[in-house]
Amino acid sequence: MQDLYLKKLHPYRAFILGLTFFLVLLSTFVVELLPVSLYPNSTKPTVRVVASYDMDVSSFKELVGKKLEKSLRNIEGVDRVDAKYGPGKTTYYTAFEWNKSSNEAMKEVATVASFYQSQLPSNYPPIKTYYYDAGLELYIAVKSTKMSSEALSVALEQRLTPILSSISGISSVYVSAVDQKEVIVKINPYSLVRYKLSIEDVLDKLKESRFDAHLGTIRSVGDTPEYQVTLGQAAKTISEIENFVLSSGAGRLVKLSDVATVELQVKESSRYFYVDDMQVVAVAAWPLPDTNLYDISKQFESAVAKELNGLGEVIVLNSPMKYIGVSLYQMGVAVLVGMLFTALSVLVFFRKLSATVLITLCMPISIAFGVCLLFLFNAGINLVSVGAVGIASGLVVDSCVFVLEKIRSKLTNLRANESSTSYSRTVIGAVRESVRSVLSTSMTSIAVFLPLLFTQPIIKALIGELSLVIIVLLLASIVFSLFVLPALILLFPGKLSLQTTSFNQDNAEKDNHRTTSLYPKTQRLLSNVWITISILLLTIWLCSHAIGLLWHDVKRDVIAQPLPNIVDVGLYFNDTELPLSKRQQLAFTVKEQVEQVLKDEIKFSFTDIRKGVAYISLHLNNYDQAPSIIKELKKVVPDNENYTADISPWVSASVKVENKPDYRIYIPNGEHERGVKLVSDLYKGFKAENAIIKVVPYPKIKKSSIANLKLNQMVVSSLSNGVDYGDLENSLSLFSKLSLKEEYLYSINMNVGDTPLSIQVGQGGLSGIAEIEQLPIWLDGIAINFGQLAQFVTYDDYLYYHSRNGSDVYMLELWVAKDVENANETISKVIESLELQSLGINVVSVESEVNDNIKSLLYALYASVIIVFLILIIDLKSITLSLVALSCIPFGLVGASYSLFYFGGTFSVNSLIGMIMLAGIGVNSSILIIHSYQDNTIKYPSNNVYENIICAVVSRLRAIFITSISTILGMLPLAYGFGNGGPIMQPLGLAMCGGMLTIALLSIVIIPVLLAAHQRLFAKFTNHVHNKAVSN
Repeated sequence: MQDLYLKKLHPYRAFILGLTFFLVLLSTFVVELLPVSLYPNSTKPTVRVVASYDMDVSSFKELVGKKLEKSLRNIEGVDRVDAKYGPGKTTYYTAFEWNKSSNEAMKEVATVASFYQSQLPSNYPPIKTYYYDAGLELYIAVKSTKMSSEALSVALEQRLTPILSSISGISSVYVSAVDQKEVIVKINPYSLVRYKLSIEDVLDKLKESRFDAHLGTIRSVGDTPEYQVTLGQAAKTISEIENFVLSSGAGRLVKLSDVATVELQVKESSRYFYVDDMQVVAVAAWPLPDTNLYDISKQFESAVAKELNGLGEVIVLNSPMKYIGVSLYQMGVAVLVGMLFTALSVLVFFRKLSATVLITLCMPISIAFGVCLLFLFNAGINLVSVGAVGIASGLVVDSCVFVLEKIRSKLTNLRANESSTSYSRTVIGAVRESVRSVLSTSMTSIAVFLPLLFTQPIIKALIGELSLVIIVLLLASIVFSLFVLPALILLFPGKLSLQTTSFNQDNAEKDNHRTTSLYPKTQRLLSNVWITISILLLTIWLCSHAIGLLWHDVKRDVIAQPLPNIVDVGLYFNDTELPLSKRQQLAFTVKEQVEQVLKDEIKFSFTDIRKGVAYISLHLNNYDQAPSIIKELKKVVPDNENYTADISPWVSASVKVENKPDYRIYIPNGEHERGVKLVSDLYKGFKAENAIIKVVPYPKIKKSSIANLKLNQMVVSSLSNGVDYGDLENSLSLFSKLSLKEEYLYSINMNVGDTPLSIQVGQGGLSGIAEIEQLPIWLDGIAINFGQLAQFVTYDDYLYYHSRNGSDVYMLELWVAKDVENANETISKVIESLELQSLGINVVSVESEVNDNIKSLLYALYASVIIVFLILIIDLKSITLSLVALSCIPFGLVGASYSLFYFGGTFSVNSLIGMIMLAGIGVNSSILIIHSYQDNTIKYPSNNVYENIICAVVSRLRAIFITSISTILGMLPLAYGFGNGGPIMQPLGLAMCGGMLTIALLSIVIIPVLLAAHQRLFAKFTNHVHNKAVSN
């Protein structure tokens, strides 16, 4: 093989370097095609179903709701169905398993929803289905000094909606309406009685006048064109509506204007938006799941900027593109800094620029190779994949360092007058001797990722690309170190200062002197059994202490999240019927209070005022201050008699992992009112605790006043024997509903565009049921007061329900502050203070769910150790030596645990991945020492075993420190947590840096002790077998 290489030196060398150059060029083109996101997609498909209705909530729940829940639950692949029942509307959240695509989930849920739509009355609004992902949202606000808010809203609707809807990957578009006009028909009930008309007569006329009636077609004859004949019923002006004829009795026409006034008025919008103190128009778009969020966001903002040029000022409220771009840039800077640190560490140890350049080239070339394979595997650029490059940047140079160190060692003995053929033979011979160690160390690092394929689905989704990138880069480093690096060295023989130098000779002399001076003292230490036992016991104690620290004292999490760029202050109004002016007053008062306290921390504020809630979104200058700002806001914005405050962080493109609470408090099922009252009491108790940063009650805590309509059957019977009680009850219900609130009928095409048409009884809507009972109605030829026919029976009740998988649920979800050490005491204190401990309240720590994910990774860690052990047996051909090599893994656990504890890391998916990687990388140091020990045993059979061990350690000491320090420095920026996305990779970086440091320090002490103990045991066993054979 070596002779064959030498005969074809130039073609072989040219081919390798040419292929490498081609891959580098190809990667520069391919990288532009990779999808860009903040994270890999890691969400289960969830579809939201919204059903609206007029019947009371309990009737809908029993007649339709429970059946719809069951049908949704029976869809194949559904994991959970949550239903939130409330007056007039129920929302279902259907969460699927991982093996379901978002499109399939939407289609199957929509099919079920359409089936139940057919069972509801035809006048009910359609059941709507949506993709549900709160993290996917593109938001801008537009303000203008040239146009009114109303005109701006209309212009944006006309310009933006068609363009944004046409962008592939956007599911829906929203443009906020401002001061929208509507046509309102206000019926005078006294006029209805005067003209002997009912409310149904008016409604029927309005509904039949919605469209022009098609009468037929006059066919064309000769040159005569074809005519469509219609009856013009649809009104386009207020005057035409007023002239609708309701009846023609008693010699005159009764028009709508005789019984009602028709007005064009401003309709109160459902939402009002403000940036700082100026009203704006909001534009939002929701991308489909599994789309390239960065690309969609880029197209969205580009289309907005193009269409609104000069129309108004655009304020970006939520820009995943910007946040992703900044986060990836910061992560990229951290990776480049790590690569620079790695290069500097190589330069310090080799003290040769040529050697440093050769080794450093491995990093960009491996990355280029990795980019090409990312494209083939349909992966993308995100914080995880970029972070993986940072992790691997220190690892990929390890093989190059070892091969180059071997080449330099061989060239030390090469004479200056040797031919180029001897130079080539020496280089190739050194590479061939390095193959075993390079493949062994690289394969143990790669093998640890195989068990990750069998972890929890969320883990696979989150770390799949990380595993892929690291594996690809490690494979590329093998190719570079064994082929590209020798080819570069052979391309410039004698010009890279790698051959015989005084520096190399000095190093060799120093190594020999160091070995000679260390031998007597080290031999006494290695041969002392008690010292060996003491060292091993100390190591066992360190490992045990580290495991206890990791399991009990390090904060746990599923996956670390990035720093939030927005903090939302939610004001949930206790009275959902508050007038707009009161809601504005409350929201702006809170905004001013917040801005006074945090004026230097806020770029701007965005206020969204809705009917039952107002959100004040604080856009932060410094994301690092978010945790302290949230704590401060809890003090500045407490609950009061007008609203309940909720403070929560928001990330423009957060990790799509369900934000699980720390605890769930379950209340035993029973009477609905009792369950809601207990939830309410506990909610107030937990809200008062500073240790609890967020509390969410299920169901919603709100008591509503109910008025049941009861017919006076005696009065109704006395009026006429032919009255249908059902029809009368429906008529009175309709009359009552229109008296309290206007009802939308349809839109009419007026000159100002499509305008809603609504109807109501009275001029401004009545304020209470007492006024309704005083109104007259026309019934079977008789005018009679409403109150004589029916009365309202009023009472208060809780009308909100929460159901999970078909069963009513009463519970609270709690999020605990990270610095709280014992949350169980706080929870017990609240329950005991309310004297509820005897009710069987169940406190469930969601940590068990987190533990399921952590356990799956722990099993992957165990499997990784087994795989590494099998590789070592194949390589070392000895079970005992393989066990000696594996002893480095606990050293890594020690360093990782202490690093996470002292630097505030979390015991999470991120840090466990680092520990799993340590299982493969950590044995590299012991492999190098054992390989050298085995080689010394063969080369120098007459040497003392302790001398061979000491020589092995000394000869590999340089390589061990170079590889360890280069890996640590490469990951140091990740461990520091630089940038917005820093917290994501920080636990992994901390675990890796701490683990590699302890492995490097402890392996050069423990491995020689274990090798010496192994040799003593082997010698005793051999002597025992020999003596037994002699005696026989």
